[in-house]
Amino acid sequence: MAIAGDCTITYTLGDGDTVDDTCAVSDCDNGYYVLTGADENGGTAFTINGSGSYKRYVKVTGSSSCTGIAAVSGGSAGNFKSETVFSLDGTNDLTLGDGKNYLFTDADGVITGNTSKKVVLKSTATSITLNDAINDNDYCVSSTGEVTGRTEGFCNSDCTLYECKAGICSNTLSITCRNDNGTCNPTNENETKCGKGYYLVSTNALVNSATTGTLYECKDALGNCGAVPTSEIPIGYLANADTDNQPTYPYIQCDGTNCSTLNKSSISASDCSGKKVGDLIFNDKQDAVTSNDEYMLCINSSTAVSIVNHDKYFIGYEASTLNAFTNIMIDEYNFIVEMGETDIIVAAKVTPQVKYRYTNANQKIYDTASDEICLNTNKIVEFTLDSCSNDKTDYYSKGTETNGPKAQA
Repeated sequence: MAIAGDCTITYTLGDGDTVDDTCAVSDCDNGYYVLTGADENGGTAFTINGSGSYKRYVKVTGSSSCTGIAAVSGGSAGNFKSETVFSLDGTNDLTLGDGKNYLFTDADGVITGNTSKKVVLKSTATSITLNDAINDNDYCVSSTGEVTGRTEGFCNSDCTLYECKAGICSNTLSITCRNDNGTCNPTNENETKCGKGYYLVSTNALVNSATTGTLYECKDALGNCGAVPTSEIPIGYLANADTDNQPTYPYIQCDGTNCSTLNKSSISASDCSGKKVGDLIFNDKQDAVTSNDEYMLCINSSTAVSIVNHDKYFIGYEASTLNAFTNIMIDEYNFIVEMGETDIIVAAKVTPQVKYRYTNANQKIYDTASDEICLNTNKIVEFTLDSCSNDKTDYYSKGTETNGPKAQA
């Protein structure tokens, strides 16, 4: 029986003939150990098979696995040179119990099971194990392998930086991206400088031109930001929450797969003349009294509806359309777009399905009866659901426009 550090290792010698050496371990961390105690002859070394070589040294590679190893003259990486000296790399050594930390490439996978991992070793007089307290910071490693704080290494003019987490190290350092003057960057973990809404990002920076990018959403102002999964990218127009670039690029156009910014100058128009179904326009009314500028959606070539009215509309197919809805347009069929506070998106499929929907002449949808369409002096249009299970949205065919069936009182 031999005690090394706080663990117990029992190394039993074979007879050099038919009985092999055995090693048993209890409550030991992975690492290298120097056995203490006497052999069966009362000596201080464990004689192997009567050959005169020694196995005072053991490597532990699991909760129940240990193996005896012999000292190596000259000492290659991961071997003992003596009972007080361990070779780190064939050139630099660790002296057991010196109170220092050392960087070591896990030569035989003893510490981590991965021979390419770089780990920080600590030692006592009888053990060499992982120091997982070297954690979440950048450390200096000297030319002799000693791990120290950065200022100590700098002042000793001997410092190669490593980033270490729980004793596992890499010389690839994490560099943070600064936020100038509180600027929002939704790609930063736990970002708190972004308001709620959608952002477009390219190469880890907010897009400031008319181009494509990766869509991010901040669900609140508490750092809950992240890239929108491709399968969840909406179809429609999303208000750009980037306050710096929003005046020039007020909306993000998404087609369910890709997103790009829209330049305000490219969508400025007084009406939908010359526009396509589903185009977004900025109606710069230049009204000196009300200054009531607004963003509007073209339902057809003559009708524009305001985004801020929280209504739902059917829009249909038009050839040569190039906007957010192009990819889901089907000839002779209509789908629903919903107006939010600032966004216009294609409605998701609903369950239970709604077979019939009713609109006015401008295709505004009414979920319940209203005098706006039901009086016989008004127009009402019935749309019938005609949609497949794998469609991205519910499609409807348009019926005949008729007078409302309700007599005016």
